[in-house]
Amino acid sequence: MSRRPRGIIMDSISILWHRLDQAGHEAARLIGDDAAPRLEGTAVFVEEGRPCRLDYRVSCDAAWFHFPAGTLEVLDQVYERIEQRRYRYESGGGAFVALLETNTAGFVVDYPQLWQAEVATPT
Repeated sequence: MSRRPRGIIMDSISILWHRLDQAGHEAARLIGDDAAPRLEGTAVFVEEGRPCRLDYRVSCDAAWFHFPAGTLEVLDQVYERIEQRRYRYESGGGAFVALLETNTAGFVVDYPQLWQAEVATPT
């Protein structure tokens, strides 16, 4: 019986983004478990001049996490497919709209004026 080496992620896809509006990075992986797929990641950034790290695991409906208050709020979202790898994203009843570019795995690789992907597997 073979064992997977510790630290190697199997049956998942991953991405690394960097912030465009301020210093920061985020790494995430989507784990393909048919019973309960989940998104896990870590964001590192600066808040009020202090370095911060936020680890997360998402396996629930869409919500907005208010940092640093630590509260969750339901976030109504609309995604409209414009092209094979481009989506129109809307939240807040139209208060926020952006065109999002994705890779073949479905990860957003370009979020205008906020962040871009640095490394992603698959592309």
